[in-house]
Amino acid sequence: MSDSLTIYRLLKKDPRYPIEAYQFVREGLGYATEVLQLGQQASSPPHTGKSIPSPLNLAGPAGVDLELSSSQFQKEIEQLADASEAAEHAGIAEDTMNAADLELLGSLDAASEIAGDDLAAEEAQEEQYEGRHLTGQELCEALRLYAVQQFGFMAISVLAQWGITKTNDFGSIVYNLIDIGLMRKSPDDRQDHFNDVYDFQAAFVDNFQIEAT
Repeated sequence: MSDSLTIYRLLKKDPRYPIEAYQFVREGLGYATEVLQLGQQASSPPHTGKSIPSPLNLAGPAGVDLELSSSQFQKEIEQLADASEAAEHAGIAEDTMNAADLELLGSLDAASEIAGDDLAAEEAQEEQYEGRHLTGQELCEALRLYAVQQFGFMAISVLAQWGITKTNDFGSIVYNLIDIGLMRKSPDDRQDHFNDVYDFQAAFVDNFQIEAT
């Protein structure tokens, strides 16, 4: 099953957040580890010339469709939705679709197959080391800084358009991604670590300032 179909099912199951919200959190994770250098570094990965995903242990496989532009991904999601609706009218149950039915849904695209090959190779490398570990609180702070860097004073409005109005929403997005295997966590991580880390009004309006990184 392709990542496209997996994400489509997630958006259908939990419609609170659009694909842009998930993409923002994924990008924010990269910002936290690569720019802010947050998290505990357990050991150094082997040098391969390619970036390796970092765990909260929060991490996601490389090459997943969340790396696509939000507009491109949204178009694919809409195509999946249209095909799924057509399949439902035809009496085809999504969970029992065969390979031809899944191809109708656009889930067997060449890009996903190539990404899957790359992912298998990188997963073998990941077994040899552990990456950075971020706490929920650290990721929330990184997402605050990333939102301000990307959207400035409009950050609170942009996040609200995506259904993100409190740090608890970051936790819901992260754990949705964990549930479908696009992020990982350590045994000590809990979703409530994201609860009420800071108040959005205070963080993005009352105490607004551009912080250099």
